[in-house]
Amino acid sequence: MAGNLRLAKNALMLYGRTLITTVVGIVTVRLTLQALGVDDYGLLNVAGSLAGVFSFVTVGLSIGVSRFMTFELGRGDIGRMRRTFSSALIAFSAICILFVILGETVGLWYLRNYLTVPAGSESAAFWVFQASILTLVTMLIRTPYNAVIVSHEKFNVLALMETLYSMMKLGAVVYVSNIEESRVIILAFIYAILPLVYLATYIIYTRRYPETHVTLHFDKVLFKPIVNFSSWEILGSVSKMLKTSGFNMVVNFFCGVAMNATIGIANTVSGAVVGLAYNLSGVFYPGMVKAYAKKNMLEFSTLTYRASLGSMILYGIVAMPLIAECDYVLRLWLGNPPRLSPELCLIFLIADSLLMAQLVGAEAIKAAGKNRALNLLQSLSAALAVGLVFMALYGGLSPLTACALFSLDVLFSLTIVAFLMARNFGVAATGHFLKNSVFKVLFLELAVYLLLRMFCSLMEPSFLRLTLCCILSATIFSILSYCLLLNDDERTAVKNFIRIKLIALKPVQ
Repeated sequence: MAGNLRLAKNALMLYGRTLITTVVGIVTVRLTLQALGVDDYGLLNVAGSLAGVFSFVTVGLSIGVSRFMTFELGRGDIGRMRRTFSSALIAFSAICILFVILGETVGLWYLRNYLTVPAGSESAAFWVFQASILTLVTMLIRTPYNAVIVSHEKFNVLALMETLYSMMKLGAVVYVSNIEESRVIILAFIYAILPLVYLATYIIYTRRYPETHVTLHFDKVLFKPIVNFSSWEILGSVSKMLKTSGFNMVVNFFCGVAMNATIGIANTVSGAVVGLAYNLSGVFYPGMVKAYAKKNMLEFSTLTYRASLGSMILYGIVAMPLIAECDYVLRLWLGNPPRLSPELCLIFLIADSLLMAQLVGAEAIKAAGKNRALNLLQSLSAALAVGLVFMALYGGLSPLTACALFSLDVLFSLTIVAFLMARNFGVAATGHFLKNSVFKVLFLELAVYLLLRMFCSLMEPSFLRLTLCCILSATIFSILSYCLLLNDDERTAVKNFIRIKLIALKPVQ
């Protein structure tokens, strides 16, 4: 029971953080554009993104360190956890030195010879690039400390820190907007200093955990499986990057930039919904790793099922009103959206219903440390998806048909995940995962969508209708999910969580 309440609290913290940082991020982008102007804003992004080329390495290593730190905590072996942390910190420090060397040689060579910047902005581009290297190094060093906080499931701390970080970035933009000269350089260096403050806060907070007491010893034997695991994650990151870039390049070759703009809008909409819903799985992931470390497969399967169920339910609550009101939402947001934007948004949003299950299933496989076959097969699936788009457009099919074929990658990936889950965890556990979380929620999404379409036919398009659609979707989904998808223990946990929150809201007499 306490575990269920902890999961609910962590989920609430992450959603609160996501909503706040999303709103603050939107405001920050708008104010940054106003403060810097189009040219300097573009310079901040393009020069700063050169160091971000190495981000796929950072992501892969971060996942590996976090997984093995959590695994050792689940086993209760603090000694191995400390050696893992120390080895990770030493390895990341070495990688930082390598990235600085590459940045100051290859990166600067590209910056000076190939990067197109406005006349007179060469000095600003140089300093923005230097600031981006400092930011990258700081983020790398922070990774092991972040892994410690995640492994101990202190999501409230993460939520607070990331919320404060986004607020500080907003404050930096407001400050720079009152300066007359060198705005882009000053803002870039403030953006580089803030992660240093962020890192110092992480170090101070995590000193309470014994595994962060560093020893200057690199354990090659202990770190080898982390490198092996991370290497396959890096392959997965690279394949995802190439999949996105390849898709856009093929579409651009046959259809031009207008279709790329349409794809960008559809990706923005679907990515925002997926990001909000997928946050929930992060709450369950440390528990999944710990359960697997203790060889408690019942708890492992239960957490996987609940992560998938919760993520898909939340996705349905948010996505169904967007699907039902797609035309109006795009017109409200963009005024005059590019041609085919509503149709492409619908294709991506429908495909992402399956994506939620695929992502959670993949997290379960990674929690078990079995990511080699997963990343290999999903890389092949990504290449197949881009190939299908090329053949479709080359054969004269419409862009929407090509994009629909590209979206089939989600189905291919879910099939791969289901196959690997059955091979690693058993057919029975995989069948329970698919039947009770995937198929039932998909059926529920279809039912809610049909009800929303019936409701929309009774009113003219308006903001009121959109608002009522959202309320109706949340209400119907919540009630039907509570009655049809949750078991008795889960219903009891929900009731207790609501009761505790209501008691906390009562005024003190």
